[in-house]
Amino acid sequence: IMSSKIIKIFSFLLPLFLFKSALSQDPLPAKIDVSGETEISIGKGLVLKPVPQTSSPPADAQLGDLYFDGSSLYTCTQPTCTVASDWDVVSEEGDLFYNDADNSLYFYNGTEWQKLGGGEGPKAVGTRIVAACDSLDSTRDGINPCLCDGSACSNPRADYTCDGVDDQQEINQAIQEIANAGLGGSVYLLAGTYNISEVLLDGQTTPGINLKSNISLIGEGAGTVLKAVSSSNYNVINAHGTSTNHLSGILISQLRIDGNKDNVSGSNFGISFEYVDDSKMTKLWVENLTSSGVRLENSSCNILSKSFFLKNRSDGIYLFSSQDNIISKSNFSENGYAGIRLESSDNNIIDSNIVYKNDKKGILLNSSSNNIILGNNISYTQSYHGLQLYSSSQFNIVYGNNINNNNQGFLINQSSTHNLISSNVIALSSSASDYGIRVYQSGNNLLVGNSIYDEETTSASLSIANSSEVLIASNLINYPGSPEYGIEIDSASSDNYLAGNQVIDSSADAPGKIEDNGTETKYTQKEKMTIERWERNLGSSSLYNLYASRYPHSYVVFTSSSPGTTNLTLKDGKSAGDLLILENKSSLRQVKVDEAANVNLGDSSRTLEQYETLELIWNGTKWIEVKYVDRP
Repeated sequence: IMSSKIIKIFSFLLPLFLFKSALSQDPLPAKIDVSGETEISIGKGLVLKPVPQTSSPPADAQLGDLYFDGSSLYTCTQPTCTVASDWDVVSEEGDLFYNDADNSLYFYNGTEWQKLGGGEGPKAVGTRIVAACDSLDSTRDGINPCLCDGSACSNPRADYTCDGVDDQQEINQAIQEIANAGLGGSVYLLAGTYNISEVLLDGQTTPGINLKSNISLIGEGAGTVLKAVSSSNYNVINAHGTSTNHLSGILISQLRIDGNKDNVSGSNFGISFEYVDDSKMTKLWVENLTSSGVRLENSSCNILSKSFFLKNRSDGIYLFSSQDNIISKSNFSENGYAGIRLESSDNNIIDSNIVYKNDKKGILLNSSSNNIILGNNISYTQSYHGLQLYSSSQFNIVYGNNINNNNQGFLINQSSTHNLISSNVIALSSSASDYGIRVYQSGNNLLVGNSIYDEETTSASLSIANSSEVLIASNLINYPGSPEYGIEIDSASSDNYLAGNQVIDSSADAPGKIEDNGTETKYTQKEKMTIERWERNLGSSSLYNLYASRYPHSYVVFTSSSPGTTNLTLKDGKSAGDLLILENKSSLRQVKVDEAANVNLGDSSRTLEQYETLELIWNGTKWIEVKYVDRP
């Protein structure tokens, strides 16, 4: 039967052009049932008629014809289409078509057309439809509903119908059929509940559903449920390559995965990727797993987006030794350990997620570097930190996150160095138990432009402990006055730098305090400024030129173990307002400064004995004496 009419097949857009299946030696049944112009029932697999890709509508098009311009799919709406207005855009989520230009299957995700697989020469694209025993139109005899007890079941809308027991077998058969043909394609799961056990399909060694490269597993949304039923250590969905043979081109979309943790023992993941690249998970509900909702191991360049990861016993998502992945626009709530956990995983992006009410951690990076954590809302973590960089997590960027109402705020610890923490808003309620930001045993970090609103009264809002060379700049810290300080630096910390921070005691509506027990802490604050000290050994030199504009030092201390006098020549300063403090530390050698064309002193010269100082300021043309301390 041939026709140019376009019809809807369970969210698939197809020309009504059916012919011998590329995946079967048997022809399609001759009977076609149409219900309300929206459904078609067929017996075996579908082959999609190729859609041409052109920049303009094809000539002599008839009603129902399609063309693709590279970004949008169009259908002819008139008996013959001769002008642009005769064509309508096809853009309903779940639609599929086969592109003749690159021999690939495309899937519309509600925003854009996604390429699923194919290419390199003419080929058909395989599609298999699987029904659950409780899917619409699934019956045991054509009339009565299926018993879902393992007895025979059929559905006229599907290629495979599950019987309610070991349903992964029918799904794996559909996947294997497409994979064996070498075509790539999609397995489409109708709405219903699929009971997934550990029983293996012949020839398989891994329990659960096992995906292959260039195969998509697509449901009808939250109504398509994959449910774990056995008490064992198996995953619901697996995509496992090897170190020498990675999988790729996998899509998992519009499914609900129920780990059934209250009735299942052992440890299982909802989705497990090992050695998988360039794949995508989107619009998923992954919940109640006995371990993590999703695990990626040795997997790169994958996208996980627009999904819910709820009430899993361990993490919402766990990445191990995985790089260049994106986790975005998803919800991670009420998981037993962390919402998102990265371990030994670098160069990933965690962007625009809601991380809510997880038990131990909101987002945790463990030995993970060069990641970007951007624009997430992390709240109500129950036991510990909203966000933590742990165990040599280095060179990460944490920017623009809202970290609020967690039991503890943000912890950087255990040699996690060279991280940029910027423009985050951190709020602690009065019931919180720890710091807003704490840096512990982790030097060389930058804390810049963050806002901390702290209502808890036991710990400082910002704490530096056993850490050195941390830059704390332009942060706003609003704390309740108890303890007495907003910033705390302990005695094991050194060489830290505070610049331009605003610390406010909210209880007194007054400037707050800084508790600094560290060594060599430097300040550029409105309350205090530290001028860097530089020592110069003059030796036995009788003449010395001091290039004040060349070295970034305003405080110069001269030393020498040789007796005599050094005549000091001051070279020009760099910018008007530059300060210069000269101090002689030597008990044997004098330092003499004479007036000159660029030096204006209170006397014709100043001779510095031991511990005497001369303070000057550059006015743009001359060094002007500000103060001379003559030790008696």
